[in-house]
Amino acid sequence: MILVPRPPLAPASLLTLPRYAYAVRARGGDASGGWVLAEGVARDREEGVAWLRAEALRLAVRLDPGSQSRWGRPPLVHEVPEGGPDAPTALRAFAEDWERLDTVRDLLAYGFPVALRFPDVRGAWYELAADPLPPDSTSGLRPIESPHCTAVTEVPALIADLARACTPLPGAAPVRRMLCALTVHASPEHVGAVRVLDRGAGAVWASFTDQLPPWRVRFMPPCSSSCKLYRDHPGRSPAPVPRSRLL
Repeated sequence: MILVPRPPLAPASLLTLPRYAYAVRARGGDASGGWVLAEGVARDREEGVAWLRAEALRLAVRLDPGSQSRWGRPPLVHEVPEGGPDAPTALRAFAEDWERLDTVRDLLAYGFPVALRFPDVRGAWYELAADPLPPDSTSGLRPIESPHCTAVTEVPALIADLARACTPLPGAAPVRRMLCALTVHASPEHVGAVRVLDRGAGAVWASFTDQLPPWRVRFMPPCSSSCKLYRDHPGRSPAPVPRSRLL
């Protein structure tokens, strides 16, 4: 996998660059040929980088589910010899390398195409790519679904009590487990709905991180008619946030 490093973009220079949409795709293959595994159109570079990262993690889990996976049992999976190429490890390393992701982000902002290839055992390979598109060429292309953040946390009893007490408005009971309601994001703060209120009045939201349980609870009305989070929320939200995301 080769990336051409470029200097970070200054905020002022971003204002002078054209805005691109990007055709994104994931492919896999071997000596006999290649196949498209997923593809779509990202609306901007942030969505493009988020898609590449989420797809890298998705492929890594499919290729190497780990010993605790229920479905990853012999003969569906088998050990491979050490010392050779290892695509799932390389895919995970890419997805967790924020400096490399920033390099991809800068390349896309300048209008350069990006292609990342991850070799695997027995000549197999996997590839992630993003190609800038002219503004008038995206009609008829299928937009991608923004990948959802998969962070999850338990809701402590104290947080559940605060979710009931912070507003007199009627609503559902607090959830016991809460998923992050954002799309994939670089910031450490996750947000989730502890308690959804009746008649679209909003929700009681809590913040948490991968290391810290929920620590802040606040009632907030909806951000807009197309966004069911709240005003000034961090990160990008799917619209609307499905109720099935509440566990």
